Amino acid sequence: MAIGNLWRYVDAIWLKDVLKFKINRLEVLRGQAHPLYQPVVDKYIEAVIWLHRGSVSHFRRVVSGAEAARAAAEEQSRRMAACMDQAERVNTPEELTKVFTGYFQTLDQFEKFDTERRSPISDYLDKFDH
Repeated sequence: MAIGNLWRYVDAIWLKDVLKFKINRLEVLRGQAHPLYQPVVDKYIEAVIWLHRGSVSHFRRVVSGAEAARAAAEEQSRRMAACMDQAERVNTPEELTKVFTGYFQTLDQFEKFDTERRSPISDYLDKFDH
C-alpha cells in the first residue's frame, strides 16, 4: 500500500500496527539509501509518525513535501548521471574508443555470420520448410 494513501484508513483498527511496521521499514531503508535520498526517507518517516499520532492534515502536508523532495532528488540524480556520461564521452581516450568500436563491430560480424552460416541442423530443418 502506498504511503500517501494511508490517511484513508485513519479509523481502521489495524492502522497503528501497519504504521509501526512502515516506520521500521523506512528506518531500515534510510540506513541503506544513498545520501541524496536520505532526507526524502526522513520526510516519509515524519509523515507516518504524524499519521500515527492521528494528524491527517500534517501527514498529507509532509507526504506532499516528501514527494516533491523525491522528485527533486531524482532530477538531481538524472542530471548528475548525464554530466558523468558527458564527461566520459569527452575524456575517453581515442584509442579506447577505437577498441570499443572494434569490439562492437566484431560482435556485429559474429551475429551476421551466425545468421548466414549453414549447419547440419539448418540443412535438416530446411527440408521441412518446402
